[in-house]
Amino acid sequence: MGLDDRAAYRQPHAHALSLRRIEGVEEAVGTLPLQSRARILHGDQHAVSEAAKRGFEVFRGAGNCATCHSGYNFTDNGFHNIGVKDPDGHPDLGRYNERKVAAMKGAFKTPTLRNVALTAPYMHNGCYKTLQEVVDHYDRGGDVHENLSPDMKPLHLTAEQKGDLVAFLESLTGSPKVTVPQLPQ
Repeated sequence: MGLDDRAAYRQPHAHALSLRRIEGVEEAVGTLPLQSRARILHGDQHAVSEAAKRGFEVFRGAGNCATCHSGYNFTDNGFHNIGVKDPDGHPDLGRYNERKVAAMKGAFKTPTLRNVALTAPYMHNGCYKTLQEVVDHYDRGGDVHENLSPDMKPLHLTAEQKGDLVAFLESLTGSPKVTVPQLPQ
């Protein structure tokens, strides 16, 4: 029996539980930063943009993103070769350097997407400066196809789908609450 089946849990959380019954809301709410999630659970339908909502559908559908970027932290914590080209022409063997298993050649750990708009440059070698460049990489199905993960394939997304996907990724970034201390002179 889940928590939402217990009377003691249902009463104080009735509003949130009623939202869970709307198709897709449970998954969508679970993927948003805490601020947006709290606003949605309190009935704010404008907590994220319409583009971000459509981007979530691309993320879990045509974009194939949720295959590796899953769960609360948007990572399967696995290692995958996604076909990143090394700018200097010397391929980085990635996880293979630690585990001599052929499937690990060029594989790198799937990073979290939490606060992804704040973590540029992207990829293990910093080859992409923007989220749009990252989405374009995945849309091409990667650039280096040797030992490529079987989940990597050209996506053929439209310009609108790519823009919506970027909007969704940006919505995964919360407002940093770090205060830089004033240092003595």
